[in-house]
Amino acid sequence: MAEYLSDEEQIDRLKRLIRQYGSSALTGILLALIAYFGWTYWQKRELANQALLSGKYQEVVDASKNAQADSTDVGARTRFLASASTLVKDNPDSAYAYQTLLLEARLAADRQDFTAAEKALMSASQIKLDDQGLQQMALTRLARVQLQLGKNDAALATVKKVTLPSFIPSAAELQGDIELLKNDQTAAKKSYQTAWDALAKRQQPRQLLKVKMEALGMTVADVKVPSPIRDEVAS
Repeated sequence: MAEYLSDEEQIDRLKRLIRQYGSSALTGILLALIAYFGWTYWQKRELANQALLSGKYQEVVDASKNAQADSTDVGARTRFLASASTLVKDNPDSAYAYQTLLLEARLAADRQDFTAAEKALMSASQIKLDDQGLQQMALTRLARVQLQLGKNDAALATVKKVTLPSFIPSAAELQGDIELLKNDQTAAKKSYQTAWDALAKRQQPRQLLKVKMEALGMTVADVKVPSPIRDEVAS
């Protein structure tokens, strides 16, 4: 309940404790209070910093919308890039920096500037976050951009870093696409099969992947899709 007491009330409580237990308890009490108030201060400071960072990110989002509204407005794009760069520079290992870089990459790709998109996604993939899935997402998008740039070897190396099970279907299909462009049909078939097997376990067929596989002469096993309507069990 100490957090609900005013400073004056807490001082009065401290005086009563000293009178009750004597000066020998003062050191322990002070250490406990220092630890408590230090933790409380840190929490409040973190909350304030997060609120401030959230506001800065919203400014970046607003600037991106202005830049998207008119792709020919160089000033709007310059303002967006400036605000994005500042946020990432000041908060390099934050989730907000990651989201900002993904936003920057998307806008660059929209205007066919895949070199800028590659740079942003490469930076995003190197941010150290607790959620590995975010890094894997950035790597998958980076590989697609590198493919757009004709950097087939780099794209293949990047997509091979995507190893989380939830990303395997998309990553393996993309790997097959890259290998096919490198005229390695044997490897492409293997990658496509890996993607299809992962989708089959989820009971999620992907028509475009099936077309790619059949075009290579592969036999594609049908994926049983669960019915949205469960059969009624007779009583």
